[in-house]
Parts: sequence; structure tokens; C-alpha cells
Amino acid sequence: MKKNYISFLLAGLLAGAGFPSLTFANSPDPRHDVPLTAQRQDGGALASVDALAPDAGDGVVSIAFPRYFRYGFRLGTGFRGGKLREDVKDAYKGTMAGIGGGLELFYHFHRNYGVGIDYSFYNAFGNENGRGDEHVMNTYIHYVLPSLILTFPARDRENSGLFVTCSPIGYAGFFERHRVDGFDVWIRGGDVASSFDVGYDFGLNPRTSLTLSAGVRSASLGKIKYDTGQVVELDKKERENISSFHLSLGLRFR
Repeated sequence: MKKNYISFLLAGLLAGAGFPSLTFANSPDPRHDVPLTAQRQDGGALASVDALAPDAGDGVVSIAFPRYFRYGFRLGTGFRGGKLREDVKDAYKGTMAGIGGGLELFYHFHRNYGVGIDYSFYNAFGNENGRGDEHVMNTYIHYVLPSLILTFPARDRENSGLFVTCSPIGYAGFFERHRVDGFDVWIRGGDVASSFDVGYDFGLNPRTSLTLSAGVRSASLGKIKYDTGQVVELDKKERENISSFHLSLGLRFR
């Protein structure tokens, strides 16, 4: 009912603007899952939308809304953000910059937006005050983020354009290994996370693009747990900030 109303309204608008009247119908199209076809009642080709889709023959032009999966990976550099607690500030200086990257899977139900899942990681290595092996640290932060993607395709280049991804809520897991005088101590924690990314796809071919992106992952810990079983509750002013900034280069496929 809704589709028929929209079709009738569009046909009326085009007729009022001086275009020939149109009829709309669902029609199988191997290129897309949900195509919409338009045909002039006099049987002629609809030249006004040739830029959107090729003529399928017999004066029928497919105005399609593509649906497809999009997946990719990225790798680059990461930086810890936010203020650190005073008691760990010196110890953490070596782990404030490291490697960042991730994997993603999105389902586009429209050429301009879709939903999916994003996995990101941050890994850094350092030692307190540069004193050799006395206190060596490895920091691992993992983010799992259900996300929304918005795309703004370039008009003059295939499979290229600006994109924005964001996640209002997800999960951040924190793992840190401290090696002190040859003994390992593990610290763990987890909390709610959010994210925002912006980037650009440079189309290499119709199904592959080179991606440059920058983003932020935001999270903080209210509780940490040692591998000995000890749990430390952190008040609002002492929360462990595990936010990070990422600059990455990757590939996307569809």
C-alpha cells in the first residue's frame, strides 16, 4: 500500500513537471536484491535516469537500492588518550603509543547506510623509566562495537567516497602484563565503550577499496582485577582511562 502510494505520488510529480507518466513494478534483477523498475507508458526508454542505472532493454530502467555485505581490515598506529592517575603516570609513559588496527563487517541495506560490527585493538610495549627489564609492561585493549556506517559515494570515481562509522555503546576489554624482576602480574578489566571514525575509500576496482581512516575509542575502567584474585574498585576520579586514538590504512571488500 505504501509503495503504491509513493509510486503514484512520484508519477504525479513527474507528470506535473512535464515528464511522461511512469509505471513502477518489482522486477528480478541479478545485480541487486530489491530492484525497482520504471517504464514510460509509451514504451520509450527513460533517459532521465540513465545515469543511475543502465537500460535493461525494452525501455525499462532499473532504479536499484543495492544490498550487500562489506568487510575489511586495517592496521596503523594508536595513541592512548585521557588523563592517567598520578600513581601510574610515570610507569605508563612507555605504553602511550603503540599499534592499532581492527576488523569490520557491515551489511548495507542502502547505498548510503548500513549496520555491522567493528573489532578494534590497541597494543603497546614499554618499561618504567626506561630501566631495562626491571619493570616491563605489555598493554592490550580490545573494543567490540556494534556500529552504524554512513557513506557518501564520490560522483566521479567508482567504489570511492567519504564514510563515517559510529557506535554509541559497545564493550572494551583491558589486559595488561607487568613483568617485575622476572615475575608476571596480569591486570584485567572491562567496561562500556563508544566510538567514532571518519575516513575515505579509494576505489581500486568495483569490489575493493583502499581505506584511510582516523577514529577514537572511548572507555574507562571503574574496577580492575589482578590475577591473584584481588579486585580494586576505582572511584570516579581514579577511573582508569583506556580511550585511544587510531590512524589506520586498510582494505575493504564487497
